[in-house]
Amino acid sequence: PSVTESSAPSVKASNKPSETSSDSPSVTESSAPSVSASVAPSDTSSDSPSNAPVGGTCEDSQDWIYVRGRKVYTCDWVAKKPKSRCQTVGQDGTLALDSCLDTCSNCP
Repeated sequence: PSVTESSAPSVKASNKPSETSSDSPSVTESSAPSVSASVAPSDTSSDSPSNAPVGGTCEDSQDWIYVRGRKVYTCDWVAKKPKSRCQTVGQDGTLALDSCLDTCSNCP
């Protein structure tokens, strides 16, 4: 990297990132994604929706519970009768269907 700041862009691209950040966004688009996430949302929206996540896990929530009287039930309880119990509303207001994803065969 240069020790002093240049008044014009480099003729040859560098394969190393700058040691200091710039005060303004790049004029041209990069061929590689950013290393870190943006702090603020984009000013413009994209023309098409994002692709669905790939390689996500399909697991039952460890936090979902259903309380009846003094008994507390989890996704393990739902698994015993999923046809009827996947419609059960849990303590947090969510259906077992949306929290016990593997048990209720509701994977994204």
